[in-house]
Formats: sequence, structure tokens, C-alpha cells
Amino acid sequence: MSNHNNKLIHQAETPIVSFIRIGTSASSSKSQLLNALLSKQRHDTFFHRHCRGSTRECLLMEGVVEIAWYCPRGSPDDTFECCVAFCNLHGDARDHGAQLQFLQEISAVNVALVSESEHMDDRGNKLLRDLWQSQRPLVCLLTEQENIAAGQSRKNITIGIKNRNEAEMLDELSKTIRSLLELSNPRFSLDACVDKARQHGFLVDEDRPECVTAKAKAKELVTLMKKEKLSEIKSKLLPLQGKLWHEWCQKDKELTRLQEKGNRSIEHHRSQIESEKAEIRRKQLKQAFSPSQLMNPFLDFLQSQPADTKKYFLQWMKIFMDDLSSGRLSEEIKDSSIGLEHLLREVGQIYEAVQLMSSENENVVKLPQTAADLMVLGYPVELMDGDASYLPLHWVGAIFDSLIERLGDKRVFVLSVLGIQSTGKSTLLNAMFGLQFNVSAGRCTRGAFMQLLPLDEELQQDLGFDYMLVVDTEGLRAPETASKQSPNHDNELATFVIGISNVTLINIFGENPSDMQDVLQITVQAFLRMKEVHLSPSCLFVHQNVGEVTAKEQNLEGQRLFQETLDEMTVAAAQQEFCDVSSFSDVIRFDVNTHIHYFAHLWEGNPPMAPPNPTYSHNVQQLKRKILQAAKKESQGSILRLSSLKVHIGDLWNALLNENFVFSFKNSLEIAVYRKLETAFNQWTWRLRSHISEVQMRLGNRIRNGGLQQVTREHLEGLVQETSDAVMTDMEKYFREDKDREMLVQWKSSTELKMKDLKESLLLETRKKCENLIELQKNQRRLDAKKSKYEDELLRRSRELALTLKGKSLSEKELRDNFTAVWDKWIAEVSLAAPPPERVDIDAEIEEVLVEHFKEPGFYARIRSFPKHREFSLDLEKHVARKEYSDGFYYQETIPDAAVNNLQGITDNIIKCVRANIDKKEQEKMDYSRNFLHEILNEVQKGMNSVPRNIRCTFNRDYSLELSLYLCRMAGERFKAMHEEFRKANNPVTYLSSKRGDFFTHFQISCQGAISVTTFAGFLCEKIAPSLFHAVCERTAKAIAGDMQGKFPDFQGNRANLEVCILRFLAQQENFEYCKQYLKHPKKFFQMYIERHVASYCLDENRRLEKFLASSLDLLYGNILSAVSSSTEKVKDRNDREDKISLWLD
Repeated sequence: MSNHNNKLIHQAETPIVSFIRIGTSASSSKSQLLNALLSKQRHDTFFHRHCRGSTRECLLMEGVVEIAWYCPRGSPDDTFECCVAFCNLHGDARDHGAQLQFLQEISAVNVALVSESEHMDDRGNKLLRDLWQSQRPLVCLLTEQENIAAGQSRKNITIGIKNRNEAEMLDELSKTIRSLLELSNPRFSLDACVDKARQHGFLVDEDRPECVTAKAKAKELVTLMKKEKLSEIKSKLLPLQGKLWHEWCQKDKELTRLQEKGNRSIEHHRSQIESEKAEIRRKQLKQAFSPSQLMNPFLDFLQSQPADTKKYFLQWMKIFMDDLSSGRLSEEIKDSSIGLEHLLREVGQIYEAVQLMSSENENVVKLPQTAADLMVLGYPVELMDGDASYLPLHWVGAIFDSLIERLGDKRVFVLSVLGIQSTGKSTLLNAMFGLQFNVSAGRCTRGAFMQLLPLDEELQQDLGFDYMLVVDTEGLRAPETASKQSPNHDNELATFVIGISNVTLINIFGENPSDMQDVLQITVQAFLRMKEVHLSPSCLFVHQNVGEVTAKEQNLEGQRLFQETLDEMTVAAAQQEFCDVSSFSDVIRFDVNTHIHYFAHLWEGNPPMAPPNPTYSHNVQQLKRKILQAAKKESQGSILRLSSLKVHIGDLWNALLNENFVFSFKNSLEIAVYRKLETAFNQWTWRLRSHISEVQMRLGNRIRNGGLQQVTREHLEGLVQETSDAVMTDMEKYFREDKDREMLVQWKSSTELKMKDLKESLLLETRKKCENLIELQKNQRRLDAKKSKYEDELLRRSRELALTLKGKSLSEKELRDNFTAVWDKWIAEVSLAAPPPERVDIDAEIEEVLVEHFKEPGFYARIRSFPKHREFSLDLEKHVARKEYSDGFYYQETIPDAAVNNLQGITDNIIKCVRANIDKKEQEKMDYSRNFLHEILNEVQKGMNSVPRNIRCTFNRDYSLELSLYLCRMAGERFKAMHEEFRKANNPVTYLSSKRGDFFTHFQISCQGAISVTTFAGFLCEKIAPSLFHAVCERTAKAIAGDMQGKFPDFQGNRANLEVCILRFLAQQENFEYCKQYLKHPKKFFQMYIERHVASYCLDENRRLEKFLASSLDLLYGNILSAVSSSTEKVKDRNDREDKISLWLD
């Protein structure tokens, strides 16, 4: 509201009303009267004679002046319309002249409680007369009179209070003070009062040398800030924590999640990100050591001053910077908010930039020591950056190292608080331990702050640890993050905070825990996925603002339902992650009977003048005892030392960075529904991919056969439209009829868009491949037409060159150099005319498809670490999950052999089908397509779905992941070879390069004349030998097969006859291992049986194999001699050609 104005109290200029007592009054208490005036509820703002613990004689409080402020709510029943300060002088004013004179100078109205008994002396009468004649209005409260006669002056009022109704008397007094404030309204702030106090010789605590030094330095630094626009202070004076730091955080997340990888390989993408991160740090480093009027003096002062001066300095900085922010707020709240935490954050960024870039700087090395000193002094230090929502891991680790160096490697119990925004989290910690975390009515804490609390020796021995680390966090579900990163931000924060803590206080406003229920489910599922981080956290639920004393009993049914909900969601999450967990407390220790606490409201009535509720303090004390009791029961292994806690924080943070999938959901049910949708989506996309793949194959065959010269978009659309429409219809039906349709609707539009994008990309890819194939076919036909021309042309050029060199004695090197010059020129001409097909990075595509399919935390690291040539082996412990009973319990007995054989058979069949599909593609000389990878994933899923329902186990996610990774890796090598073969087959340069040796030999023979006979003979043998070897083997194999068919009954009939022979063989051998092999792998056994008989027949003592080989070789040798004689006859009489050898070869 416009009539509200927030100011620091020491700066607020308010009218001051001073209460004093002249004489003694046994019947009335001035302080008690003042308390009633300040608050309509009973609350002892000022200590008085009727308070518990008070004595008859005033000892310590004699002469003390206390001050309290009345702050209006802005409602009609406010006692005063503006903020009014009330000063209370304890004791008889006659004995404290200096204090009275001071009050006279600063007060707008004086109120004197006057006794007219025999104890009133001349000093009292004189004092009362001076007050009456003063310029300041005076209200005299007469303790021994009931009614006062009319005729009072306008400035001085007398009120009798003896035997008066308290409510009526307070109404009259407040009305009187209000009217007098309208007449006399001088205003003073506490800062202004300090100057008056010094004039009267009072000691001012701020005048201590260390406080003065600290205040002067703080004022100097804040004055520097005031020279800048508030919204530009961070960017100009604290540049390291701004845009550069936020960019670095995004790059660091991308390093583990690799969401923008594209078609690059993992290593290439990681390398690029690392270089970008290093470049950002270099920019930070450059700014860190640029002349800074703010950070350099700030750090110099912190590192050079004693502890007390540092405490004062930090407090003054906090006061001045709070004033700077509150007084100059702009529209950009985040940019405009500036506090001491931002200066310390900048210190951390300076350290990280220097350390990560391996720069040497002695002053920078001391920065963590400075932060550790502040923690030891009791100052909270930022653990997680609230603006970037990121943990500066190196900086936090260095602070822990410095703490260890200073305190030793002490045991630390970690207590954190978590809850919705503005539920009183920081207030709870402050009340419990006397801390000073920032509190306010709106959002105050950003990120997470840690504060170190030492335990006294007795508690250390009793509890088994030395310090408590208290972590305060920002509120969840904050409006300012709702549009940007929630729920990711809230889920990540909750998981991190609960994960690092021994005990987390879940702070809830009211009795309903549903606000935190969703976040806890995501936290549980995240913990289940973070298998590498060993976690054993505990949580206590604190329900604030529950006034009923019977709240716990009344909410027993709600607690039971809450427990059941958490357990159900935990079991659902465990099933998704294939973990043996049956309740929420298996993951986060929680007892619904002892871990839920109900707190009264902090205030009794409506703030700002509502008194604190004593019951709240009592609740806080009870909770504190419960926490310490829980800490005492903690095992020593779970209460970490500082060094282990540092490692644990790092491990948990790295696990958080690797995990991205679950944090984007509201709760575990959403994850389960989304995963079911993903399964359906994979089926729909595979249906579309499979159909388009078939279309592409048919079109490819037509193109190869010359029956298609052009592929249009409209033609492709028509071929896939029917399947596409059917898929979209199924999708619509799924979203319309599924039992979780109300939850599914949030993903409907994005799923439809993804399907449309997929169809578009598949059509574009298919059209591009068809067009490329058409162009390749044209080039191939041109190449086929020109092959002989190319060869003739190259031979012609070679011969022309040979004729120019004939007769010259050239070394082989000189011959090669001359030939290479002609060759390179010709190949360059050919490559320009027909460029090769584009090369695909198959490894990068495998990584991209697998990561998109599995969405597994840390999957990129898993891909990199997976051995390239490792075979897949079914591991029952790792790859098989036992199914549940209907009541939620798991089967624990050993898996039967029949089930194991079934699972192994399914695995073998998956691998066999994938290999067979690749064999088929290789035989058809197909080019690689991304769809091949989806075929493999679909084959794995199909195999997993084929597990019979009657066996008590099934494959888990690790099986799917590792088998898919193995198959894609294995297939990838073959796909690369296919792709290269396709490129070679359709590249004229490759074809010609394969014949370079032949062309050089022609050239060499033509040049060397008579010497060429030996070269020619070697060349001829070299060319004939491979074909001869292949022909001999092929002819021998046919001869052996024909011979054995005539002599062996096993091979004389059909397949049924062979099976009978094999069964007879098994019966004769009586070898159970043979029987197992035959039953499990009949095809392999058939092959082994045939090979055994062939080896026995060919390699016995008759040496039949040698005879078969010799017979085949003799026949083929005769054919070769006949061809040589025929060629010689044709060439020997050709006198018109000098290059008869070249002609003979032709």
C-alpha cells in the first residue's frame, strides 16, 4: 500500500513519548501501564514489578531508559495512526537528572506518573514545575486522585488514575497523547538521538575504536556503490557473478546432460563445452584483476583486521546495504537486490576463476580462509547460489579445507530446513539456535546458506559430534521462479538439501502436507536413481500455525493416509527404477508417529504489534530436544567429518547434474504416466518409421532398376498418409480413453508436435536419400559408360608418357614420380565431375539415439566406459528383476533353471535377429540409415515383452540398456563398413584408385622394354593368383560335397533324414552336453555335426583333401595355358604396334 514505508528502525524519524515516574507509587506500575498502551493483548514489552522474577527493589534497571515502537497496521482500530516511539525511564526521575534532561530534548510528549504522598519533596515539586512550564506537552497521571476538575490547559493534561477502569483510562490516555502529538510533533531517529546522548556525556557503544573503524570502512564502500544505479551495481562492481557465471553454470550442466549435442560425438561435444567453459573463466579472470574500487578494499579489510573489527564491519555492511536496497528498489528486483551475500559470492567467483585457470596469486589462495573465519565467527556463508541455482563446488570445497585446517577434521551433524515460501523456515532456525538468518514477510532467502554452530564439551561427549551445520534454504514454489524453472528448481533444491543432511525439517504452514508431498516423491525417485551416492537422510515434519492442542490426535487419520500415499508412490518409483524398496522410510527415514510436530502460531494476534506466542517457543524447544535425541541415536558412520562431508556434497551435486529426467515432473505418478506414454509413443513412431523405411526400400529398388527418376514431396506424402493417419488416430484415442487422461492432457500438444516433426524429418530424410540415390545412379551409369573410356584415356596418357621416356634408364622412383603427375591430374578431373556421397558420423548418431531413448542419468559416461569389443552376457543379479506378489512383497527364492533358460533363449534370439537383419542389409549392399538403430531398439523391446507371464521374473532396465548398447556398438562397426562400401561403390575416384597399381604396371612395362618380361610375369601371377585360389577352393568344395553325398547316408536324403541321423548320433554318444546344445541351439549343432563329418572324411589318412585340390588346380592350370597361347598368337604378328606387351594385356 502506498501509505506503508519500510525503513531501518534506526533511521526512522518518529515522535517520541517519554514515560517517567516522580516519587514512589505502590499502587500503579508505569511500565505495566505502558505495556497495556502498546498492545491490546497482554504482553510485557517493558519489565515491571509484577513480572515473574521481579524483586521489590529496582537494582539493575535503575536509571535505564528503554525504547519500544508502536507500529500501526493501517486498520481503523489502530491506537495511533503513525509510528510512535515510547521511552521508559526506570526508577524515580528525581534521581536521574541527566537521563531526564536527555529525554526532555528528544521527546514530543512527556507522560509523568506522579505520587502526591508525603514522599514528594522539594526536588520533586521543582521537577514537576519545570516539566509543566516546558515547551513540550505534559500528561500528569496522578496516582492518588480519581477525578480531575475541568479547566486544564491545552498543552498540559492531568488525569487521575486511582480506582479507574483500566480500559477507560487507557482510552483517555491514548486519546490525549494523540491530540498532544498533533500540537507538538518533533521527530527524532535513533541516529539523531546518539548525537544528543554524546552531548550529555553518555557512553555510546558505537564509539569503540574497532566499531568506528569498521563503520567508516563500510560507509566508504557503500558510498562507492551509491554512485552507480542500483540495477547496475552487480554488473559493474560485481561482474563475475553475473552473465558470465550463469553461462558457465549452463555449460557445466550441458557437460553432463549433453542436451544440445546434435550430431556430434560425445568427446567432440564435451571438448567443445570444456573449451567454452575455459574461455568464460578466462573472461572472469580478466575482470577479476581489473582495478575494482569495491572488491579490492573489501578483501584487504577482511584479511587484515582482527576478529572483532571484522564482525563490526560485516554488520555495518549488512545494515548499509540493506538500506541501499530497500531505499532504491527498481522494477528489476533481482538485479536491484544487493546484499553482503553478493560480495561474498563475488569472492567465491574470483577464487574459482583463478584456481580453475591455474593462476598463481597468494591473496586469492587466502580467500577460503577468510570465508572459513567468517563461518567460525558465526556468520552464514552461501552454499548454493540463489540467483544461478548452482553450487560453486571448488569454492565450497576450499572453504571446507580451510575449516579443517583451522578446526581440525571435526564431526559435523547437518540440519536443514525445507518448505514452501514464507512458512517461517528461517524464523524457526533463528528461534531454535539464536541464529541470524534473514527474515521478512516475503521472499528473503535465496539459494542455501550454511552456518556452523559449535557444541560445548559436555554436549560433544554426549552426542558424539563437535559441530552442527545448519542449512537454511529458499522457499519452494516461489512466484518469481514459477514461470522459468520450476518444478526443476524446487525438485533439485529439495533433493540436494535432504541429501546432504542428517535431518531435514519439512516446514508446512497448516495441517495439510500435500504441498510438500509431490516434492518428496520426486526426491525419493531421484535418490533411487542416484545409485552411486550412498544416502541415509531423515526428516521431521513441522506443521506451523496449528493452534489446537488436540491437533495431533485429530490428524491421526490424515497422517496415516499421508504415510500410505508416500509409501505407494515410493513403491511405484522403485518399480520404475527396478529397486527393492517397499516404503518411503526405506529411502528417507521417517516415523509417522514421532516425526510429525504441530506448532502454534508465532504471534498472538495480528502483527506488527502482536506479542510473540510463548507456546511457539515451547514448541521450538521441544523440537530442539527431539533433534538432539535423534542426533544422539545417529550411527557414527552417518555423522561425517568435515573432509567426508565435503566429498559427499561433491558426489551428490555431480549426481544431481547427471540427473535431469525426474526433476521436470511434479510427482512420481506423473513420471509413471509419462513413461507409459513414452512406451506408447515409441510404438507409434516405430510403426511410422518402419513403414517409411519400407517405402524408402521400395523406392530405392525402383531407382536402382531405372524405373524412377524423380521423387516429389507430394508423392511421398501419398505413400505414407494412410499409416500416418492411423497412427494419429491411435494417439488421439490414447489421450481420450486412457485412465490417466486428465494427467496426460498436459503432454498432448507436445506429443502431437513431436510426431509431426518426426514425420516431417523422416519424409525429408527419405526424399534426400532417394534424390541422392538417383544422382548416384546417374553418376554410376555415367561412370559405367565411361569406365572403359577412363581406362583407355589413362592408358593412352600412360603410353604417351612411356614413349617419351622409352630408352631412358629410369629408376623405379623416377617412373613413379612421372606416373603420379599424370595420375593426380586425371583423378582431380574425375572427382570434380562426380563428388562422393556424404559421410555420416555413425558413432555420434548411436549416442544420440540411445540417450534420447533411455534418458538415463550419467548415460553419456556409461557409453564412453562401455568396452568396445565386450560380448553381452546375461547376469541374473544385474539384469533380472523378480516380480511382486499382489500384496507388494517380492519373491526372494532362487530363479528356476527353466526360467533362466527361457530368459537366455530370448536374449540369444534378440542377438540372432539383429545379426540376421544386418546380414540381410549387407547382402543387399544398402547404405546406412538412422532407422537401423531404431530397429535394434525395437527388437530388444519386442524380446523383453515376450517374457512369459507365468515365470516369476523379468528383464530390468539395466538389461535393456546394456543389451541395446552392446548391439548398437556391434552393429555400428558393421554399419560403418556398409557405409564405406556404399560410398566406395558409388565413387568413381575410389574405383579408379583401386586400379592404380594395374595402370602403373602397364606404364612400367611399356617404359622398360625387354626388362619388362620379368615384371610382366610377376604382374601376371599377382593378378591370377587370388582368382585362381578362389576358383580352386570353390571347385574343391563342390567336388567334396558331391563325393560325400554319394558315400554318406546322412547326406543322401532331405533335412528330415539328417535329423534322424543326428538323433541316432546323440543316442549313441550318450553325451548330455551334446543334447543340451542340440535343444538350445539346433542350428549351431547341425553345423557342428556336418563340419565334424567333413573334417573326418577329408583329413583322414587317405589325404583326400590334397587329391581334390590337385585335381581342381590341374584343370584350371590347363585353362590358363590355353588362354596365354591364344593371346600370344594374336599379338605376335602385329608389327604396327611397338607396345605389344600392353596390347597382349588388353
